[in-house]
Amino acid sequence: MLIDELKQKAAVTGSVPAHFDLIIEDLQEQEDGETQALFVWQEPSGESGISVTLDAAGRLLSYSVDEELCKEAAPIGEEALRERARSFFLSQHPEDADRFLLTESRFEERSAFFEWAQTALDLPLPQTGAFIRLTLSGEVTSFTYKGSAAAPPLPVSLVQPEQLRQQLAETVRMSLAVVKLIPALYAGGDDRLRLVYQPEPGYRRFDAVTGLAQGTDAEAEEEHEAYKAYELSPEETGDPLSSLEELIGISTYPLVKDRERDMDENLRGIVWHAADREENPADLSLDGYFRRRMEDTVKATADKDTGRLRSFIWMVRRTGKLALSYEDCLERAEAFLRKAMHDWLQVPGLAFYFQEKSAEDAGSESEGQLRYFFTWQLRYEDVPLYLQFVTLCVNASTGYVDRFSGPDWNPEEIRNLAPAAKLNADEAHRLYVEAVDFKLEWDRDYDAETPEGAYNLLYTPILKGSGRNRIAFIDAASGEFVTQA
Repeated sequence: MLIDELKQKAAVTGSVPAHFDLIIEDLQEQEDGETQALFVWQEPSGESGISVTLDAAGRLLSYSVDEELCKEAAPIGEEALRERARSFFLSQHPEDADRFLLTESRFEERSAFFEWAQTALDLPLPQTGAFIRLTLSGEVTSFTYKGSAAAPPLPVSLVQPEQLRQQLAETVRMSLAVVKLIPALYAGGDDRLRLVYQPEPGYRRFDAVTGLAQGTDAEAEEEHEAYKAYELSPEETGDPLSSLEELIGISTYPLVKDRERDMDENLRGIVWHAADREENPADLSLDGYFRRRMEDTVKATADKDTGRLRSFIWMVRRTGKLALSYEDCLERAEAFLRKAMHDWLQVPGLAFYFQEKSAEDAGSESEGQLRYFFTWQLRYEDVPLYLQFVTLCVNASTGYVDRFSGPDWNPEEIRNLAPAAKLNADEAHRLYVEAVDFKLEWDRDYDAETPEGAYNLLYTPILKGSGRNRIAFIDAASGEFVTQA
């Protein structure tokens, strides 16, 4: 089909209102030589949109619509949702009526999810089939078609799962951490901080034929790169800056505020662009869209309630004539942290642990400018705050901080923390090993030399009786298992 024919079909498939603006029209050639056409429409306010991807013959590959555009209506029930999902799938790909099996159905608080896949040994093959999400009233909000794959050879025999338990016991260790149990990520999460033991490596899998663990100890150790205590005392912090703009350095370049919007209930996003930026609104390609959204911009996020800076990145090139050393840039990074994280440094028991690297490893040169990247891990009473890192980079030619990413949490949450474990690491280890079961599943091998070899059969450790849930943590006080949602 020609691009105009594809665009017309995409508009009909996506039920795109006539007053929506087309913002992306892009033909993309895939690695297999096939062509895909991507179209994205946006409502005039610029808040919500519809995306449709078709193959060269006009068959639907993906579709998504922001939920804000969906009509509110009464729920239609699980069986009706299942039938509506199947009807939508087969209306787009009738040739797949008998090729794929329904492998997953989930009915959630606001939506329903269904997935079909090609199977081998009655197990789904990843990256095959299709998945669809609907509102509870039956309106499709997203659909993705992934197609089929060459059938993998079936093994003659498999390792018995219990043979893997001892291997798991010998390789897994327990480390204390403070974690926020976010409901979207963890079953039973309540957004509160808890002291837990984290199994490490946390996602070790085993070849179902040989019994060998996937990944090496060296790879696991990469997750434990050395962090050393770093002196950044609150007595040296001084006063925080009066505005986000001053902290980010907006005054160092002629910028215009582009847009500002709520990203979620806690986070606000702000974008500035260079005052002299040139745009080509007629370029509807995907590259053109990203250039308009990213090129010559400064992007920042801030806490909605407190205004605390969470992150920013400069994609505007600022010139400078300095030639700062690694040590010079580290000093500037420290000075920035004393301002940007002034309130964090006032929390008793909180410490910054620095990831030590050589100047060569920390440096990266781009467009003739050298930047040094620095990372700190946050700990409380010597216990790591899970995934709470501070990263920033300093431009050696300007002395400015070009990027900053701070913690997701707020320091007020840490002040009331009392990290005292009732279980020791050995007890947590025993509970974990006894509670683990092993789930057989296919895994995609992207390095395979032949289509038939594109899948490996693996055992994945899961919580006994859960069917699919991996153990993420063990509560250090109660011994309760925290599983991934």
